[in-house]
Amino acid sequence: MFADSRLAEAVNSLLVVGFYLLNLGYVTVAMKESDPVGDTSQALEQLSMKVGLVLLVLGALHFFNVFALGRYRRGRLRQQAVHPPLPPVGMLPPQGGPVPAAGPNPPAR
Repeated sequence: MFADSRLAEAVNSLLVVGFYLLNLGYVTVAMKESDPVGDTSQALEQLSMKVGLVLLVLGALHFFNVFALGRYRRGRLRQQAVHPPLPPVGMLPPQGGPVPAAGPNPPAR
């Protein structure tokens, strides 16, 4: 995706560190429980709910990163393209000479 491998490794390291920081920060905030836990089943339910929320947030962040990097990649591929994209076929002028002027009786071909 990146032309320079050093840049790719730097971006990868930044993404990994960012994920770790977000994980630790979100888990620290989300694991706080204001109500006391009564029994073991209630504790397991609370824990599974918190872990599930953490996994959902991480999944959303992962898909956002994939989307953003995909957009960056498409932009770079467009910049590196040799030829500009062609307009749709219906918009191309007819081949074989100048475009005839539209009059009351267009010439037959």
